[in-house]
Amino acid sequence: MQQINPLKSFDRPAKKIGRDHLAFFLGYLEGIPLDTLSKSYLDSDYSAAKVKSLIRWLQDEFARAARQFKPSYARLMRIAPDRLRVSSAETLESFRERVDPSGDFYSEKELLEKFQEEVGVDRKDRRNTSLRQRIVRAVRELAPQLCTQPTRLDLLRYWLDDEMVERFANAKTPVITFWDLLELMDLRGNTWWRSVPKIGPVNAERLESWMRRNHIFANSDADLSRLIDIGTSEVVAHSSALPHSTPTLRPLERFKPPSTLSGAQGSNRAYSGTIAAKNDMEAIGAWLNSLAGGHTVRSYRTHAERFLLWMIVEKQKALSSATIEDCTDYRNFLTALRDCNSHEHFLDMRMTLVEGDEKRKWEWFWSTPLDQWVGLKSTPRSSRAWRPFNGRLSPSSQKLSFVVLKTMGEWLSKQKYLETNPFAGVSAPSAENKIKANHALTPEQMELAITACERLARDESYFRLRAALILAYGTGLRLSELVSARVAAHQETTGEHNYGLKPSQDGSGWDLDVKGKGGKSRLVPVSDRVMDTLADYMEERGLGRDPGNWPERGPLLATVMTEYKKRVYAGMFLSESTLAKILTQHFEFAATLASSDRDKGRLLSASTHWTRHTFATHALNRGADLDAVQELMGHSSPATTALYRNADRKRKLAAVELLK
Repeated sequence: MQQINPLKSFDRPAKKIGRDHLAFFLGYLEGIPLDTLSKSYLDSDYSAAKVKSLIRWLQDEFARAARQFKPSYARLMRIAPDRLRVSSAETLESFRERVDPSGDFYSEKELLEKFQEEVGVDRKDRRNTSLRQRIVRAVRELAPQLCTQPTRLDLLRYWLDDEMVERFANAKTPVITFWDLLELMDLRGNTWWRSVPKIGPVNAERLESWMRRNHIFANSDADLSRLIDIGTSEVVAHSSALPHSTPTLRPLERFKPPSTLSGAQGSNRAYSGTIAAKNDMEAIGAWLNSLAGGHTVRSYRTHAERFLLWMIVEKQKALSSATIEDCTDYRNFLTALRDCNSHEHFLDMRMTLVEGDEKRKWEWFWSTPLDQWVGLKSTPRSSRAWRPFNGRLSPSSQKLSFVVLKTMGEWLSKQKYLETNPFAGVSAPSAENKIKANHALTPEQMELAITACERLARDESYFRLRAALILAYGTGLRLSELVSARVAAHQETTGEHNYGLKPSQDGSGWDLDVKGKGGKSRLVPVSDRVMDTLADYMEERGLGRDPGNWPERGPLLATVMTEYKKRVYAGMFLSESTLAKILTQHFEFAATLASSDRDKGRLLSASTHWTRHTFATHALNRGADLDAVQELMGHSSPATTALYRNADRKRKLAAVELLK
């Protein structure tokens, strides 16, 4: 038998043929129904016309390969299987498997005679069966010259239906390669297909099944690096759609540092510690577990995570080997993040100081490209698109990072995990005071935001928005405190702090017992205006107006539910991002109703935290006691609260006039 030369070059088709195409074609040759084959092997829902077109294309490509590698096969590729029907219900091969599975008992002639005697196959059937088997053997022999394995760098048009490719190209963010598609899936989650017009859940599920069968999800980073080196002219032409380097940065829970950089043998390690941590990641976990829960832990984890990743990736050292010089370099790294102009300048930069330029143009000089450090805000931690930073760091954010890391270093040294605290010898970046008292609305601007609610339809979303806005303004709660605000338990339990809305101890009204920053609790009296607004909202939720009958431990601000869910439970707590989005979008809407550019600009700039600033500023300007406002805000120092004392210009001018 003539053998095909595997080294002989072959011009592959513009569309690529994979193992699913081969299985589909072989199944077609064996007479399996086309609808069964389509559901099993194709990437989307093909019409009957498209399936026939696909078969003609496969026949043409195999015939083309046959003409080049083995011309005797070319005629076989043109024979339609419909012409090779076998009238008997059983083929010769299945008969052989049934009566002589070992192949040793009957000779070929004896087997054919027995087959004809028992099954009744005629000469035409025998010829067709033999011919069909020859076609299958030819296809299998030619397959290595035609078939290839999809990769993450392949263009979608190599593999997918043309209509599907066009839909991906018309997405809001065009999807050109499988790499782009994987990024979209990671970023959008299970409903990624909603970002692509006319894909739908059924086609999305079939495409994901096709990608799993072809190991698109499983390609290793090493394979990806190799494929980038190999490349093709068309892939190079679409290089803007490809990753600039293989991502190595992962969240702590998914990051696996080399054993030599784990910190088990760090040069600053102490080995008589009071914690059981064997490496740096376990030590960070022990430190985080020692803190009070909530927003503080998430924030501290972020700062520790960034420094650990930076030490391993940039310094090639364990965190427990950090020196004062390393900590100083990290401070410079954070400054470099701040000084880069925009995300578009983050790729392949080198840091140079342009002498004589008053703007001091800085460029990137660290070994890892900046696009690997900085990504989009709110990207899930499970996504490959996740990055440690989501933008430049302000001076106050840099200072906070150093304060947190110095605190972590001090704790680890006290627990005798570290010999010394390397951050103790480094000054934190200078920054203006973190609290921006000017981030407050005037009474008129705040009232405009509240009255703007009346322009909305009277549904549950309207009552929730109004309750959230007035609760935030009337109590000065932080965002994390607003979303965790609840109805207190109706009966106190000994030894358990009963957070939430509860009757005041003197019976004159209602208080909100808040678990604040650092796990500190405080009582915030709730005004009649806030209680009336909450009562309107609870009544809309079907819970009545009486606070004493509201479900205990249920959220004050809840997700919008169907009528059925309202009857089953009191609702789910909002996330911080959801509430922040609700209020920010409402401030933007209120800005459209403002009569002056100044009011419009302030409302467009407002965020959820502005309501807290507004509460403190208005209370102090209206004569509230500084100590009382300090307690209501949960500030540890009256100096912090005093920053909100915002005397208006007329009062300041009157004081200046007295000096004349």
